[in-house]
Amino acid sequence: MRWKGRRGDVRKKRLTEAADGKNETQQKPSGGGQVPLGVRGCLVTCPGGWEGKCRSEILNVLHEYAEKIGSKEVQEKPTPDDSKERTVDEMLKAEVGELKNLDQAKFWWHDIGIQGAVFVSFRDNAPPSVMDFVQQIVAEVKRTGQSKTRHTMRILPIEITCFATLEEIEKTFCSHVGKFFPEGEGVKPLKYAIDYEHRASKKMDRMAVIEALAKNVPAPHTVDLGNPDITITVQVMKNACCLGWVKEYKELGKYNLQRLAELAQEKEEERSAGAEPATKQDGENAEPSSRGSPT
Repeated sequence: MRWKGRRGDVRKKRLTEAADGKNETQQKPSGGGQVPLGVRGCLVTCPGGWEGKCRSEILNVLHEYAEKIGSKEVQEKPTPDDSKERTVDEMLKAEVGELKNLDQAKFWWHDIGIQGAVFVSFRDNAPPSVMDFVQQIVAEVKRTGQSKTRHTMRILPIEITCFATLEEIEKTFCSHVGKFFPEGEGVKPLKYAIDYEHRASKKMDRMAVIEALAKNVPAPHTVDLGNPDITITVQVMKNACCLGWVKEYKELGKYNLQRLAELAQEKEEERSAGAEPATKQDGENAEPSSRGSPT
């Protein structure tokens, strides 16, 4: 195919990335350099400079697990055929087809303009519970000791995003708290903790945020920093706040995939090292095989 001028070079790069899998069908880029407001999804961290690779691999993982729980498969994006020259109309039709595939996507990535961080929003056709969905991914890494990603570090489920002011954070939290902390007669009490972090933002009063959320958790639920049933995560990023509810936060290494895989491998190595001396000792202490007495 012939490409002329700067606009042709840009179009060629876009289609080449599609062929290489760098522009996945399960994503729809969003500019602006901000976390989108009023959405659910997951916050993913990685080493600085590896955001593109992280985005690509985590979208593949999300899509794989969505299929496992019965979600409909997203259509594969067709690879452009560069062996023959296409007319302008054919190229425009191909781009329209790509946009239609994007509209069917379950997960959209967003350029939030923060080094070492990626945000992926969940659409309505994505799994209904972000908390349970992400926990399933993390728990499998702990169980198997194998992460399906190379550059992804942490993946945190985000129930809702809002503007990062104390008043807006408290208001948004109150509109979702009943989903995770029900109240009424016969309700099972839950223990909870609140984890606050901020990135690329003006430092808010950490304790003021924690107190504003804690006072709105209804009885009979109580604080337990040592062994919580649910951890409320607060991630303030630029002018946005990401609120999440997480199970087994400490047990699953704060949802750090790399660390969980490393710990599982270390335990396996310790078990293997411990088994070798035992085997040797058993061999040394074994009774000699019985032989006939000399006559």
